[in-house]
Amino acid sequence: MIAFEKKLYNRVFLQKVVYKDIRKTFDLAAQLTIRVIGKVAEMYGTDRNHFHEFRDYSSIVYDQRILNFKGMDKVSINTTSGRIRIPMTIEKYGQIPLERIRGQCDLIRKNKLFCLMVSVEVHEEPVIEPENNTDIDMGITNIAVDSTGRYYSSNKIREIREHNAYLRS
Repeated sequence: MIAFEKKLYNRVFLQKVVYKDIRKTFDLAAQLTIRVIGKVAEMYGTDRNHFHEFRDYSSIVYDQRILNFKGMDKVSINTTSGRIRIPMTIEKYGQIPLERIRGQCDLIRKNKLFCLMVSVEVHEEPVIEPENNTDIDMGITNIAVDSTGRYYSSNKIREIREHNAYLRS
């Protein structure tokens, strides 16, 4: 409410005004407080004309100071009740090497279940240059002409379209 009323949309200015009050009122850890302020500033960065109200289970961005991985089966998260270790499972992609996890994670609530959306570095496959390729130019009179000089007439297609139009009428 303070951000909207005082028109404090910049994260740094907002932080100077509300940081101590948030820490004291909600007994939040320093980095959690910073992430909350960042979330508010981000929302007002996209729409300053309307008051933004956050749901009880709005997503929050966790960084390396709030969250860290303990192998591939546990994650340690800083909460309002202290640091907790939570068992985790990785769906769809199986085992992901820890060194590929990058940057921040989003904690979201989906269907009454909490999910941690993790950014993972994926190496791009090398581009394969085709050896024998054929270029095709598409047109109206000739439906296609390939790079070998072969023409593909559109007469047959036009006949079928006219026949189908006749059947529909």
